[in-house]
Amino acid sequence: MIITSTATIPGRRIVVIRGRATGRAIAALAVLPAPDAGHGADLRSDLAALDRARAEARHRLGQAAAALGADAVVRVQLTSDALGTDALEVMATGTAVVLGPPIDDGSAGGPTADAGVAPR
Repeated sequence: MIITSTATIPGRRIVVIRGRATGRAIAALAVLPAPDAGHGADLRSDLAALDRARAEARHRLGQAAAALGADAVVRVQLTSDALGTDALEVMATGTAVVLGPPIDDGSAGGPTADAGVAPR
């Protein structure tokens, strides 16, 4: 599953748009102290939890897109919302699409016209 924030995938054409796909995950956080409180370990733990939630949200986004019959997700955005004082919801949202076969433009792996860049 290709998951990207861009609108296109170099070397591929989007042939079918399946619709919106979403993946969500929750990050449990330590109660966040004031930024100047000097609790570096708590902050590192919270950042690790947030990184895991982002990865899980992207994974679930891929699963949702696959359930729609897609093989890629474009225009992906990650957002987060506070859930009380000790958790964040991370949401990955994008457009589930079906890609056509690779485009052979003769540039040996270089950019394609579909990517908005003229062939070399």
